[in-house]
Amino acid sequence: MIRYKQLTSEQRYAIFIGLQEGKSKRSIAQSIGVSPSTVCREITRNKTKHGKYSRRIAHEMAMERKERVPGNKTTAEWIKRIFIIWWSHSCGRSGKIEENFTCFVFKIHANMDPNHRSCIAFVKVCSGKFECNVNYLHVRFNRMMKFSAPTAFMAQKKEVLDEAYAGDIVGLPDNGGTFKIGDMLTSGEELHFKGLPGFSPEMFKYIENADPMKSKQLNKGIEQLMDEGVAQLFTHQFNGRRIIGTVGQLQFEVIQYRLLHEYNAQCRWEPINLYKACRIESDDRDQLKISNVENINTWLTTSRIGMSFWPNRAIS
Repeated sequence: MIRYKQLTSEQRYAIFIGLQEGKSKRSIAQSIGVSPSTVCREITRNKTKHGKYSRRIAHEMAMERKERVPGNKTTAEWIKRIFIIWWSHSCGRSGKIEENFTCFVFKIHANMDPNHRSCIAFVKVCSGKFECNVNYLHVRFNRMMKFSAPTAFMAQKKEVLDEAYAGDIVGLPDNGGTFKIGDMLTSGEELHFKGLPGFSPEMFKYIENADPMKSKQLNKGIEQLMDEGVAQLFTHQFNGRRIIGTVGQLQFEVIQYRLLHEYNAQCRWEPINLYKACRIESDDRDQLKISNVENINTWLTTSRIGMSFWPNRAIS
């Protein structure tokens, strides 16, 4: 009986990189130490609908075939169960196996393409299966959305995904500010992920436009950088001036550098005498205005939530 040795994930990655670089199948086979027929069979069996070789699909199908062979012991099921238990505790759900699709946005990268000011929202698939051109529920907006060109990134290269599974990272286009960090996409359930921490800003500065001819670029840059979570933007209720709140001084320098080199907009900072911010909630909008006494400045954002700032105390 002839025994065949399966390709490893590293060998499949080498095949994928070789095809991306335009190498022949024979040269790829020589580089990974297998026969050319093995490489041809591997590429033919694991093509996507677009006719491209997918190392992820190849590896998953190989693991599935391996699990079907009697006597093989694998830890894939244990890893899956451990991940499900972790996800269940994070969402406050039971520890049963979750087959429905769920994912959450953990990162937003602004200005991926400077020519189009495009943004990419990176989501972590937590359970189920993600497929392109399938409607999913955006929990915060409570509306269905579908994505025709989800992408996966490897170093400086990216490819269009047809499907993704639990544990995969998927990039979704976010040109209109559709996503915020912590947003959920599900197959229909209304869930809220509560595992992402938020930090209250400790340093505040006015941001002003240093070049009046670049107002549009500055506004676009501030909007996209704030969506990234680099800092928090506040607008004064009375004079309309914008205030940037950060955790440390370095973030001000990062914002100024990125505005100049990515958006071609110049800004300057002006100090403001604030040291603390807190969130106030009330169903009565008039009640929020009561905190506008004793030298406390309040910015109203919605009918339920206001943001209050305390000025720096004098040091005797």
